[in-house]
Amino acid sequence: MHGGFVDVENTLEGPATGWAVSDLSSIPALYQTFRPLGGVCDSRSGAGSRWTVTRVLSPYYSAPSTTDMSTPHTPKPIDTKQWQKRDRDVAVDTFIVTAVRMPGVFEDPSNPDSRQLIHWRGGGAYQQGGSGRSTSFDTRKWSTTDPEIEVQIISKNFTVSSSAADHWEAPLAKPYTTTDIYNLLENKRLNYFLYNGNGSGCLTWTTRLVKELEDEGVLPAGALVSFNEKVAKVRANPKYWVPAEPGAVFY
Repeated sequence: MHGGFVDVENTLEGPATGWAVSDLSSIPALYQTFRPLGGVCDSRSGAGSRWTVTRVLSPYYSAPSTTDMSTPHTPKPIDTKQWQKRDRDVAVDTFIVTAVRMPGVFEDPSNPDSRQLIHWRGGGAYQQGGSGRSTSFDTRKWSTTDPEIEVQIISKNFTVSSSAADHWEAPLAKPYTTTDIYNLLENKRLNYFLYNGNGSGCLTWTTRLVKELEDEGVLPAGALVSFNEKVAKVRANPKYWVPAEPGAVFY
């Protein structure tokens, strides 16, 4: 990086792994990769589904390390150690995605007044004994050098975290339990996932979970569109940092 810009000589070929976006067959799709970061592409060339980005203007963005898909990856088992028996096989009333403020993590580490990083996680909420509880479906990385994520299922004695900057919720369209969601994670191999080289990927993973629940008829039609609108709202807030996640991939 120099002069506040990132010079990129990186050929994108969809579907890409290093700079992964869902569609590289058109200029608008490529532009959307950088737009959430406040940047624009000022030089683009290519044809068909192949594009070369020669310069990206953004004061916040540095190129992530590419995910090495030539190396066999071994998924980590879903961690259920913090999932209490009382929260298993419980009928979920509402599915919630929480935008959690990460304490002490800022876009500019030297400036605590810069935008604060947001972490995304899903959760099934319900009532037990007159109080709200939830089971969260979350991801974490073990180290900065290991892109393999660990999916965690954790019992919570609340529905929405007090650290939440915002949250999205949707009622269930059909009966579904916390254990049903666990089985969905297993069956859809949602633990076969890699964070990108910058350690980001929670939004990509949570978005996939919302999509799978909608596809299964658990969440009502339009849930994913509604969730993406919430993400855009949080991203537009000048207090919060919701980075794009090129390179975060399922395998």
